[in-house]
Amino acid sequence: MSLALSLDYETRVPTLQRLLTVSEKTRWTSSEIDWERHLSDGDYGRILEWHGALRSRYVQALSHEKKEELARQFVAYDFSQTLHGEQCAMMVSAQLVSILDDIDARIYAANQARDEARHVESVHKAVRRLGPIYPVWKPFDAFITDLVNCTSWPRKMLGLQLFLEARALLDFRQHLLFVQDPVFCEAVHRIERDESQHVAFGVQYLARGVEAASEEEREEIIRYGIWLDEGIWNIERAEEYRQAFDACDLDFSEFRASLPRPSRLHPTRAISRDSAQRIETLHLQFRRWFYAALSRSGLTAVIERRLGRPLTDEERQDARKLNAAVLPWVKNDDPPAEP
Repeated sequence: MSLALSLDYETRVPTLQRLLTVSEKTRWTSSEIDWERHLSDGDYGRILEWHGALRSRYVQALSHEKKEELARQFVAYDFSQTLHGEQCAMMVSAQLVSILDDIDARIYAANQARDEARHVESVHKAVRRLGPIYPVWKPFDAFITDLVNCTSWPRKMLGLQLFLEARALLDFRQHLLFVQDPVFCEAVHRIERDESQHVAFGVQYLARGVEAASEEEREEIIRYGIWLDEGIWNIERAEEYRQAFDACDLDFSEFRASLPRPSRLHPTRAISRDSAQRIETLHLQFRRWFYAALSRSGLTAVIERRLGRPLTDEERQDARKLNAAVLPWVKNDDPPAEP
């Protein structure tokens, strides 16, 4: 971290100026959400389908009330990880204020730190409506620790704005397919709108760092991107969900023994055909958008090495047309135009 003032107050970054304008228009506070609203029966039960838990004879034999309780703990466990990730995002975006060169980038990073602080507060309240705050996943903890301690701002921005924020966006939308609690859904919708703007900031500004990097530095960034892409999407471990069962006084070992493959807590999932199709469409939309975002950031090599092939003409066209602030399922108020 440079800890040096940026004394050029006149040179502006137009794309970041537009993002700052949108951020001002869409700002919200946690107090606008009715956290005291009563939880309704059945608001979370369908999350057991996504996790594949309903395939277990042990879970099938539970009462309706116990299934709902377990479902809430599954979401509490998942969103405890989101809470830890939001705190990491708050810390890293605050670090970027001292690292980035342009004053507009520093201002946006400071705004993001404020956004992330609001997310920490809101996700904490969302989880505490359901259960305890669970410890951080061990693989996720390694990712967070590496991101906070790395000294390269392009690596920090790549890890935070493109991977951590993008993973949160995908996770949010998957949960919204199965959770019906209006309070939870409102909080997630508000947060994902902020996160999509943060990703846009990363796409627009990271390209500068990649372009200015030496060949050796660029190769290091590419390798880091590959490491992230290999590990950030599927980091949950079945054994760690034991804590959700413990919170409900249920026997996790008996659950696992009666759970046929596949399920979400095993290598593949087993859910209804309709839900599977919706998730598949979501993943296809997301992956297409994410590859375009990496390409626009100057990191096409990350994708091509992961795929083992060059990008197709269609994939390159996606990158040229990309509006990074607009995911297929996220609607922003007056999203910023991009050149």
